[in-house]
Amino acid sequence: MSDTAELRYKSLSSNKSVLASLSDLTNNFNRLSSLVSELLVENTKLLSELDDLKLKSNNSDATGSSVQTPVLVSHIFQETFELERCASDAIVYGITESAHATIFERILDAEPRSIVFLVIYSRDC
Repeated sequence: MSDTAELRYKSLSSNKSVLASLSDLTNNFNRLSSLVSELLVENTKLLSELDDLKLKSNNSDATGSSVQTPVLVSHIFQETFELERCASDAIVYGITESAHATIFERILDAEPRSIVFLVIYSRDC
């Protein structure tokens, strides 16, 4: 009988372990099911947003709105660069322009007493 009681005890212990594992698996499955449901709801929302954006895009194409071409964008950047470059141009009066190519030679050509200049701060060139 002792062997039978011991076998019964081990069997009950094993059954309790299996039932505990089954309970854990059931809880994990329920949590997973909940997460999948939340993901399905989120997926539905995203699909709806995507459909709205596609509709807006199609409506935009139908109304004839155009996208800026790279050439036009490049031209706008060039104009902006030119405006910034010309923002602090200097206008110099009473000095003849040097014929020399290097800056050092140009400086030597300039007579300090004849340099009169006016710096114009303007956004227009």
